[in-house]
Amino acid sequence: MSELITLARPYARAAFAHARENGQIEQWERWLAEAGALAAAPQVRALFTNPEQTDETLVKLLAGEGADEGFVNFLRLLADNDRLLLLPEIHQLFSQYAEEAARTLTVDVYSASDMPAGQLDKLKQALGKKLDRTVKIRTHKDESLIGGARIQAGDLVIDGTLKGKLDKLRSELLN
Repeated sequence: MSELITLARPYARAAFAHARENGQIEQWERWLAEAGALAAAPQVRALFTNPEQTDETLVKLLAGEGADEGFVNFLRLLADNDRLLLLPEIHQLFSQYAEEAARTLTVDVYSASDMPAGQLDKLKQALGKKLDRTVKIRTHKDESLIGGARIQAGDLVIDGTLKGKLDKLRSELLN
């Protein structure tokens, strides 16, 4: 996975620079999301290695409706360099660059049950203050956590789950 991110990084940077220069960050984000989802599908991935498929056919498939010539040319560049498989990673990196530029951050909150809206608002404000960004929260329900919540904001992970505390206690007792 880390190798794919390394290979995708220069393409994502170039795509983001182009999109920012042309005021098209939202459009490129959408186009990359769609192309990345398609490129991740096993049926489409099989087409990438099919010698009967031309690069132009693959580009048309991935570009979809409404993509401008700049995005189509970007896909052609990826096809020419046999890098279409990197589209999911390019989208991931592009999204990170877009969030950094907008000073926003999407935070994933995992909890055993649904969190009350008021609690999510307080969490959002506290994280925004701590991280000096506008925070968007994406919630996930994971009953295996037993109780509490795990917060993942980029590289920062705050594990306040009962499962996490039990795992830590088990580890300490075994050592």
